[in-house]
Amino acid sequence: MKFKLYSLLAAVAVATTVFFASCSEDKCKNVTCQNLGTCIDGACECASGYEGTNCETLSRAKFLGNYTFDETPSSEPAGTNYPNTFSSGTANNEMIISNFGGYSTAIVTVKVAGSTFSKTDTLSTGAIQIFDISGNKNATSGKITYTYKSKLIGASVSSAVTFTAVQR
Repeated sequence: MKFKLYSLLAAVAVATTVFFASCSEDKCKNVTCQNLGTCIDGACECASGYEGTNCETLSRAKFLGNYTFDETPSSEPAGTNYPNTFSSGTANNEMIISNFGGYSTAIVTVKVAGSTFSKTDTLSTGAIQIFDISGNKNATSGKITYTYKSKLIGASVSSAVTFTAVQR
């Protein structure tokens, strides 16, 4: 008799668990996250380098292209500008900037997150060190602005430079 009672209680417990588990809604049932994104509570959390409702967009895509940059403040004559090319890096969250800061030999790889990019380590080009690079793209105007610090190798004083660009 005890065996039947325990069996009945176990069957009721299992049935109750199955019943209540089937009543909870799976918020991710109809959500498809792309590019290694993960659905959590009905929304995609994107892998590094991707964005969008379903992680369908490479974050760096908005930056890629050829730009003309104007330096501010500038020690150069008025109207001096520099061409830069923003191209895809090796990793999905990387971008390469050629002719960085108007230095023809400067090729910089930056990390992209959303509408911003950055690089914290130091790059040496000739007698100049470039560091603390950061930038963003304004969604309304489409302009890219980036800032960096530079100094002569061996010098203790650095200066900050800001560039604003329009796509060519």
